[in-house]
Amino acid sequence: ANFRVPLDRLYPAVIVSAGGYPKDMNLLQSHKALRQASYALAEGGLMLAAAACREGVGSDSYLGAFARGRHAVPETVRRGYTLNSQTAMSTIELTGRLSIYLKSMLPAGVVTGFGLCPWEDSFTAYLLEGLRDEDILVIANGSQFLPVGA
Repeated sequence: ANFRVPLDRLYPAVIVSAGGYPKDMNLLQSHKALRQASYALAEGGLMLAAAACREGVGSDSYLGAFARGRHAVPETVRRGYTLNSQTAMSTIELTGRLSIYLKSMLPAGVVTGFGLCPWEDSFTAYLLEGLRDEDILVIANGSQFLPVGA
């Protein structure tokens, strides 16, 4: 992160962009923005993330950790640690405590395979319904900002 952003509280919702190419060239790179934005979210919070992922997942080892389903990732990692096992475990941790919707070029089946939800335009109003504007934090370049202090 290039910039620390002091927060006085955690937010129920965050809308984050991975920051464009090359930061969102694939899911592996885009994960950095998801991780950084997660520090601004309250437990059980909603993250709406935009990352093109035009080059797919970005790592056979990251994808391979999810080959037997997301609930099998910890066991898969225990059996054979690979280059991107830490990113797989981080993804499991994030999706276990947050609702993360991803707008990307990835097929919906790939997105859900990682425990993320595809973010369709028609979902936005429903997902944000009942939230006040001040309860939604918008982060334009998620991998470059680190929310701290909440």
